[in-house]
Amino acid sequence: MDTSFLHNILEESGFGSALLTTDWRIASVNKYFTNFSISKIHPEDAPVQTFYPETVGLEAIFEQLAAGERQSFKLENLNREMPDESLQYFSLAFFHMHNSKTPVLCTVEDATPKAVLNQQLYQQRNEIKLLESLLGSRGSSIAESVLGHSAPIQQVRQTIEKMSKIPSANILLTGESGTGKSMIARVIHRSSQGEARPFVEINCAAIPETLLESELFGYEKGAFTHATGTKRGLLEEADNGTLFLDEIGELPLKLQAKLLSFLETKRFRRLGSNTEISVQLRLITASNRSLPDMVKQNEFREDLCYRLNVVKIELPSLRHLGEDVLIIAQYFIRVFNRDFNNSI
Repeated sequence: MDTSFLHNILEESGFGSALLTTDWRIASVNKYFTNFSISKIHPEDAPVQTFYPETVGLEAIFEQLAAGERQSFKLENLNREMPDESLQYFSLAFFHMHNSKTPVLCTVEDATPKAVLNQQLYQQRNEIKLLESLLGSRGSSIAESVLGHSAPIQQVRQTIEKMSKIPSANILLTGESGTGKSMIARVIHRSSQGEARPFVEINCAAIPETLLESELFGYEKGAFTHATGTKRGLLEEADNGTLFLDEIGELPLKLQAKLLSFLETKRFRRLGSNTEISVQLRLITASNRSLPDMVKQNEFREDLCYRLNVVKIELPSLRHLGEDVLIIAQYFIRVFNRDFNNSI
């Protein structure tokens, strides 16, 4: 077959083409062939790697093509940044030609429309997964912020559903920093207590010991210097609701004893008072440290650890969530698009 006729036919069909010799050099080529190459010099007698470095390392495959041991080979969805800074996709294909001088035909196809369509389908699938997760969470008692289908997320969701039927059981949330312990605490509260009841949160690592005691238990007027009035503590504020103590491992030993006493009796006294106050609440605690390890190091009371760890929920990190990361990313993209009036 006349090589110019072959190149013209392929170019009319939207393909760049080149005939290659046994040493990867280009014997003939059509104009379209260089559209996606990294070099725009005339390709006469230049090696194909000059234009498409993706072919480096394929020598064994090329030898098989040249010898007729393999009839075809294709590299799909390669990409180039074009002069206008747009990203274009292309595919390279190689075919055995039964010609001793130019045994291999290389074709270049613009794959950008197909790549864009595949990306759109990929995004739509992720959006569908997101909506399925949101609808599934609305259909149950679990808030929409617990997204995902992976086994770890399913386990967390199932535990929360069970706990929604036992609104008084203490729960310990564990996991690395950033795994969403505060968010899960709110989900547990909403699923079991509802929005109307109080949810009170305090970070035990963020408040000095002297202030933390008065924040938790409250105080009477004159209990200490500057106590000019009576203050309700967070235990009272959380009555008939949920108290969430984040970073419970940082709670000083003195306060650990007072908290243990409260868990055993559901009663406490404000600082400076002899009157006992009784409250009913669910206590949720969280720690990114191992409380059993802290017990071994005499940094945490064993009896309190036992009381807190009635139900333990281990929250997985992102690296253990697989494709759920995409669902979470889509969710935050939607949130930030709404917050910043954008359309990314």
